[in-house]
Amino acid sequence: MAAPTITALPDAPERGESFSTFTSKANSFVDALSTFVSETNTVSEHVEDKGTTAENAASEATASRDAALAVANFEGEWADLTGSLSVPAAVRHDNIYWMLLNDLADVTASEPAAGNSDWGFILNNLFDDVTDFSITYDGNDRVDTITETLNYGARTVEYAYNGDGTVNTATITVAGRQRVETLSYSGKKVTGMSSTEGDAP
Repeated sequence: MAAPTITALPDAPERGESFSTFTSKANSFVDALSTFVSETNTVSEHVEDKGTTAENAASEATASRDAALAVANFEGEWADLTGSLSVPAAVRHDNIYWMLLNDLADVTASEPAAGNSDWGFILNNLFDDVTDFSITYDGNDRVDTITETLNYGARTVEYAYNGDGTVNTATITVAGRQRVETLSYSGKKVTGMSSTEGDAP
């Protein structure tokens, strides 16, 4: 959708002009004001809508970045874990994926739940149709590929790593489409994410 525009107002009347010229300009100027107000309101609404869209996109990108970072450090079923657990990490509990928000000295003492501030949902809408999943690891015991069986097919998430062990890219393939999310860092802290999407090769 093209951005709305505001029609330029006609010349305003000026002192010193003849009566007929002044009157003609004044009438045209006043007649144009209602259109000017309407178009200004439309532009204002458009700017507000674009601002809301940008805010939503930023929130979604942040959520996706955090989820990618956590899932790259997937630890398996929460019930199978013992000992300490540090951020970033993710677990599955009661068929829901959870992202760890706070370092835990004893993971068994903090059960993932909606009311537990130690844990947050990981884009659970992405996993609603998951009926089974498997995980493969690379030679450094890092998550290499997550393959999920869905009601309508399969989804894979493949991870590539930087030399320092941080996640470089997460490549998500589902239903013939592929999305590649690339993380950027300051040290080992995630500072941003860019993504591309298209048909799967």
